[in-house]
Amino acid sequence: MKTTTNTPRSPERAVRLVLEYKDDHESEWAAICSISAKIGCTAEKLRRWVRRANEILRSRLRISPGGARPPLQAMKAYIDEHRAVYGVEPICRVLPIAPSIYNAPAHCEAARERRSREHGVTRC
Repeated sequence: MKTTTNTPRSPERAVRLVLEYKDDHESEWAAICSISAKIGCTAEKLRRWVRRANEILRSRLRISPGGARPPLQAMKAYIDEHRAVYGVEPICRVLPIAPSIYNAPAHCEAARERRSREHGVTRC
């Protein structure tokens, strides 16, 4: 009989591992199979955890398929709040934001917004 000890942080850690290492595998499913074997849960259970994490991220930022992107400040605040659990890059893979935009210095963002208002230019 297979026994697993899933602490409350195990699903969060497992999801983070899948998001971090899925590019090292030929598909997300291959990453899920590989990681589930290492942490001692079924691949289907881990797949459900990953799907649920994606749903939570999208619903908290009110992202609908084909819908408008949430404000940049809202996405940055959400990433700040959850980066300790999931990490910045895995969250950025799910949200419509590049890690470089999240990590851009505040003065660059302020200058970009000022130019956008004055001249319609959106680059930093």
